[in-house]
Amino acid sequence: MIEQRSWTVRPYRSGDEVHLAALFERVFERPMTPQLWRWKLGDHAKAPPNVWLAVDGQDRPLCQYAGIPRRVRLPDGEHTVMVAVDAMTAPELRRQGAFTAVVTRAHAAWRDAGVAFVLGMPNEEYGSRTDALGWQRVSSLRWMIRPIRPDVLLARRTRLGGLPGLEAAGGLWNTFWNLGARRSPGRVFEAMDRAESEAAFDRLAGARDSKEHLELHRDKAWMVHRLLDVPVSPYRIVVASDGQEPVGYAAYRVQEVNGRRIGAIAELVTPHPDSRFGSWLIREAADRLRDAGADIAVALAVPGSRDHRLFRRRGFLFSWGTFVIHAVILDPDIRIETLRGSGRWMLAGGDFDLI
Repeated sequence: MIEQRSWTVRPYRSGDEVHLAALFERVFERPMTPQLWRWKLGDHAKAPPNVWLAVDGQDRPLCQYAGIPRRVRLPDGEHTVMVAVDAMTAPELRRQGAFTAVVTRAHAAWRDAGVAFVLGMPNEEYGSRTDALGWQRVSSLRWMIRPIRPDVLLARRTRLGGLPGLEAAGGLWNTFWNLGARRSPGRVFEAMDRAESEAAFDRLAGARDSKEHLELHRDKAWMVHRLLDVPVSPYRIVVASDGQEPVGYAAYRVQEVNGRRIGAIAELVTPHPDSRFGSWLIREAADRLRDAGADIAVALAVPGSRDHRLFRRRGFLFSWGTFVIHAVILDPDIRIETLRGSGRWMLAGGDFDLI
């Protein structure tokens, strides 16, 4: 352990999640429970430790830097990477060097354990630490938004609720964006139980990996954990089939955000070369979100990627902005140029726990 002023750097220990959930709520002003924290980070607490903390004299966590271990395939083979999430520091410990010390210690431990690089989204709170800690830009994720109940949105903004024909106009809007995604050589259906979802994951595990794109590997265990075992706001799974076997899926859910019902498509996995399967999955997910009462459907995609084009074709034309993805290289044999390139990455909001 490293002694610094009134705080100490150490890895996560069982039981810390009670204090870390409270720290999360204080820093981000969003709900967090110990159970949700364990689902997100605690289940990955293996060698090397994936969560590093600065604790006070009473051993209470006041700063967290965490990563979720994933596998990625590069041109020279597969590597272990860390996806950095939920970096946070209590206000009373800021500007004392604690965060820098925690990140430096975590990266050193991960480097020694063979982690190739770290992916993350440093925000404005990092300030000058972004460059100092070795973060380099490699890609981005752009919000993509489609109103799916435009009549409700218009009525809310203009107070024209009840205007004749407004609901019908909303239906025509959705019908227009569904054109071209109606004919299918197979079928699209919603997995009705866990076993049906797991069967699709078993068939599709790792299927998106390719030499042309960089993407985080999805095995069955990861998909089950990420999409089916989430303790709050569970995802629904829509599966595309070629008539015999699953060839893709979309994971979606409805969330309440500031009094609004927002439908999120967290993942779109379509390894089949026929892009129509992706279009059908987006259509089906959007229709189900609308039926569930969502006013808008949102997703995240890498600009210039195949998923980005598919979402645009289905009416996801609006945006809240873009997240910039950075990497810290830990393996000296990996060049940053390998990770850069417009549309090179295949990533989704679910990869960063954004939706």
